Amino acid sequence: MSRSFIIALLAAALLLGGRLQADDLAENQAGLQALNQELKALQATLAGQKKDVSSARQALQSVEREMAEVQQETAALNQAVTTQEAAIAGLRVQKTQLQANLDEQKDEIAAVLRLAYKQNNQPLIKLLLSDERPEDLARHLYYFSVLTANQQQQVQSWVTEQNDLAATLVAEAQLLVEMQEIKERLADQSRKLKSQKNQRSVVIAGINSESENTTDAIVRKEQERAKMTDLIAQLETKLAGLNLVFPDAQSTSNIKGELSWPVAGRLTNAYGRSIDGSGLTWQGWLIAAPMGSNVIAVQRGRVVFADFFKSNGLLVIIDHGAGIWTLYGRNQALLRDVGSWVEAGDVIAEVGQSGGYNQSGLYFEVRKNGEPENPANWLQKR
Repeated sequence: MSRSFIIALLAAALLLGGRLQADDLAENQAGLQALNQELKALQATLAGQKKDVSSARQALQSVEREMAEVQQETAALNQAVTTQEAAIAGLRVQKTQLQANLDEQKDEIAAVLRLAYKQNNQPLIKLLLSDERPEDLARHLYYFSVLTANQQQQVQSWVTEQNDLAATLVAEAQLLVEMQEIKERLADQSRKLKSQKNQRSVVIAGINSESENTTDAIVRKEQERAKMTDLIAQLETKLAGLNLVFPDAQSTSNIKGELSWPVAGRLTNAYGRSIDGSGLTWQGWLIAAPMGSNVIAVQRGRVVFADFFKSNGLLVIIDHGAGIWTLYGRNQALLRDVGSWVEAGDVIAEVGQSGGYNQSGLYFEVRKNGEPENPANWLQKR
């Protein structure tokens, strides 16, 4: 078998392998899109099934969803401002450098142009008809050609930098116009958010004035807890049929006690404590933190729920595989869509007080096979 034939076979194999990998990638991407659509459809169905009977609580859900959308767009606009500012700063450094280069070359270019003018007034024919020895004439002709090439290069470089400076000035002006537009949109969002906060205050006042005795409040909390259990059960049932794959999933024994806290804050209510003397106990942690603080995923996984849900407010649920789920509630903005893969440490939400609360903080749960577990057994010790 000839060497060229072997090379041809290898090339064909590589080409076929590349095609197979591309086909596999396309198939995986199509499967991922279908999975995300199913998860979103499931979330919409569950949200539709779980409407509160109380019109005041429905109004709260509506206004807090609107606030979340405004907060999310505001976050995107602030990121755009940061990007624009960095780009403008870069252009200004470039502009300063170009201007300095041009100023430095100004006298030199003027001298080159004067010399070029003189050379043009003394044609090469004069040099060729001179009485110089052939070797001297050859040397002078060489110097003349090199000098001319260098002059042309200097002038061309100067013209190029002039054009670069003009383009930089145009780009800077365009970015400044875009920056102004972004800031106007931010001001608009700020006004809208202020109006929504006022509306939320009115709704919360209405909820607080509802004639609920202690028994009614306990019943409502029990119902909401049952609905959360039902939500988890429905998600588990649906996801079981979707064949979710968790590549490089770590075993439970490797991550238990090693997970980072989901937010930098102070633990105010711990797992197992009584809830306002109601006879119910906390199934997770409440971590006090300033409004807008970053909420991070404690472990790699897929977002299976990201929406408003009862007293948990704006809620994110992440499936980490092996029956391990984490829940992040009371957020003011959700930054990841259902179906998204997240890595440990990725920002998934912003701390808030959604769900009708007056103090900002994150409600966090760990569940294994649907049952709440003490986060203290999973998170790193402080």
